[in-house]
Amino acid sequence: MRAKEKRSGYLIITLTIILALLLNNVFLPEWAERYRPGWTMLVLIYWALALPHRIGMGVAWFTGMLMDVMKDNFLLGQHALSMVIIIYIVLSLYRRIRISPMLQQVFTILLLMLLYQLLLWWFQSLTGKTERTLNYALMSVSSALIWPLLYFFLRSIRRRFRIA
Repeated sequence: MRAKEKRSGYLIITLTIILALLLNNVFLPEWAERYRPGWTMLVLIYWALALPHRIGMGVAWFTGMLMDVMKDNFLLGQHALSMVIIIYIVLSLYRRIRISPMLQQVFTILLLMLLYQLLLWWFQSLTGKTERTLNYALMSVSSALIWPLLYFFLRSIRRRFRIA
């Protein structure tokens, strides 16, 4: 692979992560906020599945820290650590997940997003700022439902720009 192609691949990956960070912070009405998919986590999961040699726990940590700063969280690092744990699981199982049928991938994404939300809830409970709500589960369900569309969209981008 030539250096120019490799640089453009990193640029495309970075742009998709930045777009996901922006989608996570777009204003939504209060009723729709609970259904917002975890765009950033989903994009990181996709790239970790597609390119495990490029996207790892370092990228997850940096992206999570950016997310914490953008959301102005009291507990800095909660998204970072949660994303690192999820990406570690994905990297450990990426061969199994990649060959799974889409329905099974949706179920896997649901479980990963529920774990991600549980980790965030646990970190927030350490500070005493938690709510008893089903919003965490609703976000995980919406993320799982959007997974096939995001998967095929990012795969088409990866193929179009020949990112390997």
